[in-house]
Amino acid sequence: MTVKYYVNPMIPHMRIRFLLLSALAVTAFACVQPAPIQAPAPVQLQSSRAPATVVTAAAQHLVAQGFDIVTSDATAGLLTARRTQSPQLWASAIRCRFGTNTLAHSRGNATYTVTVTAAPATAGTSVTVQGRVRMSYQNIPGISAGMTAPDSDTDCGSTGVVEQQLAQAISGTT
Repeated sequence: MTVKYYVNPMIPHMRIRFLLLSALAVTAFACVQPAPIQAPAPVQLQSSRAPATVVTAAAQHLVAQGFDIVTSDATAGLLTARRTQSPQLWASAIRCRFGTNTLAHSRGNATYTVTVTAAPATAGTSVTVQGRVRMSYQNIPGISAGMTAPDSDTDCGSTGVVEQQLAQAISGTT
């Protein structure tokens, strides 16, 4: 007894079509980048202290938190401080759009810059505290210089924790 099988001539074409569509879908999803991280709005507050005193208090608080003072002009009411470390060490202070188990998260460097401006106002001093995070992927061990990604201001962003803590220190509520 002989058994005959019917072979649909479209099956090989359907397999190819399925494989091509699958490859296209995987490629499309791999190319989709997560949305850039948006920094929170600057923290605004009023202080009864003079602008110079606000800048001094902010500088003392930031140095105690491990920041390096980059610019400090108490007379003009301006302070800029910076701290660089791995995103893993920032804990709740920053959030990144890449996973926590990635090479960028464990070996990249996040530079957190805090800017404080203090200007005289009718009721004391008007203070603005703003934080921003810049990711650097240079000097990652095992990655050659030509293969690193450019620095980014949108891969990681502040959660506002550092700014809120600094605002509390400035207002004297810590």
